[in-house]
Amino acid sequence: MRLQLLLFILLVLFSNACHEPDLNIYELLTDQVTPDSIKLHYASEIVQSPAFSDQPRTVQAVCYLVLATRVDHDSIDLCREKAIALSNESYPANIYVWTQLAKFDRNNKNFEEATEGFETALILLGQPDDAFKDSIQASILNSLGITYLLNDRYESAKESLKQANYINLKRKSWQQAAAVYNNLGLIGERTARYGESIHYYEQAILLRKQDSNLLETAKVLKNIAIVYNKLGQYDQSLPYLSEALSTILRTPAPDLKEQASILNSLGVAHYKLKHYEQALDYYQQSLALRTDIDH
Repeated sequence: MRLQLLLFILLVLFSNACHEPDLNIYELLTDQVTPDSIKLHYASEIVQSPAFSDQPRTVQAVCYLVLATRVDHDSIDLCREKAIALSNESYPANIYVWTQLAKFDRNNKNFEEATEGFETALILLGQPDDAFKDSIQASILNSLGITYLLNDRYESAKESLKQANYINLKRKSWQQAAAVYNNLGLIGERTARYGESIHYYEQAILLRKQDSNLLETAKVLKNIAIVYNKLGQYDQSLPYLSEALSTILRTPAPDLKEQASILNSLGVAHYKLKHYEQALDYYQQSLALRTDIDH
């Protein structure tokens, strides 16, 4: 990480000094590993530098994108417009700009704007003709499905997510497919289609076990148990919760919040089954973990 940031600083300084465009700036500003604070700092520096107009349009676009999605100021709309205009007809920069703006809108609960952004990105992508575009399409469809889900548009969410998973399964992208199945399970849960919900969650577990993601496996196991709890079938939820707990304890660095949540759910199930001593034990373990987390 430190080496990358050092290279980034040297790159920007070199670019400003030589007034030469360098597409590596684009790569670093779009890299998920680069911290947002670093992106914001250097995007601001680049925009204000004399060499900014010499940068490629795609570099200018992502600089304005960073400012539009990470700064609360009067010119945020202008930065947004410039990011879109400068990335126009520049693949894949145009798709990146639209999807990032859409995610920003979704995070701010502007679901209609987010939906428009993801749909625009899909139109710009067109019909995929290679594996790279396939993966982009699946990612955008998943993001669109999540947006519909958060906006309580469940049927639209299911349609987008199923389209995404058709691509994921074809590409054998098990981790992405598992995440989509989990979202489909959540839709079933929210619409009280509990049998459908359990089906999708179980599909997610099968795929999570293939990619050995213990934390995510534990979360899905807990989700199934929660559905059984909602059905009042507490005896059915206990095996899933017990497996969820043993799974999360096998992770290299257990997620204490998730562990506390599972312990609490075990307490609820045992309490409903009138196993009061066991319920109390799990509640106390959960509380102890939450206390450690808070301190």
